[in-house]
Amino acid sequence: MKKDKSSSQKKEKENKSKARKTRNLFNRIFMGLLVLFFIIGVVYSIKSIRPVNLLESGNHPFKGNSGAKVIVSEFSDFQCPACKGAEVNMKKLLADYPDKIKLVFYHYPLSANHPWAMLAAEASECANDQGQFWPLHDLLYDRQEIWSKDSAPSKLFKGYAAELGIKAEPFNTCLDQGKKKSVIAEDQGQGDALQIQSTPTIFINQQRIIGGNSYPDLKQAVESEINLRS
Repeated sequence: MKKDKSSSQKKEKENKSKARKTRNLFNRIFMGLLVLFFIIGVVYSIKSIRPVNLLESGNHPFKGNSGAKVIVSEFSDFQCPACKGAEVNMKKLLADYPDKIKLVFYHYPLSANHPWAMLAAEASECANDQGQFWPLHDLLYDRQEIWSKDSAPSKLFKGYAAELGIKAEPFNTCLDQGKKKSVIAEDQGQGDALQIQSTPTIFINQQRIIGGNSYPDLKQAVESEINLRS
């Protein structure tokens, strides 16, 4: 009996030892896979980030001095309440530095939270075809609480365009056929490359300012860039 008991205890210890080794092996494999996935994620992230030169704004809508050395690049979303709030400071910057800054608008609709932001961005670009980007830009923010709650704001956007004297046929065709989706997508790609996480995100040349609701911070950044380039 003693011999059988001793043999049983020995086997039990061996089984426990094997189980422990197996667990340790699985733990090492699991941790190794985690590290591997992390490295792959980092490499992919680095590869997906392409350089963005915000000092060359291309054909983006802008206000201010086209030859200014200080470029204020605003990544915004028409359905974002914080973006609407930041517009007060953007207008104040233009009033305080009319000849020294160039304000450039970039679309970055956060469609997961703002279902009509993409359509609003498209509407503004359809208006841009007729030189009316900024008037519709202002109207979209002024009436944000109205159209953002509508179940089909396309009709409202067409009404706003008519109110501004924008020719209906080309505007409506542009909006209905989604002709500006690629323009918005290009801006979104630039925002992704800059790792933008929220709107509004503002760059004063290369200085990043998230939120844009503190005018002293914006003013200080602009003054700093002006002094650097004087």
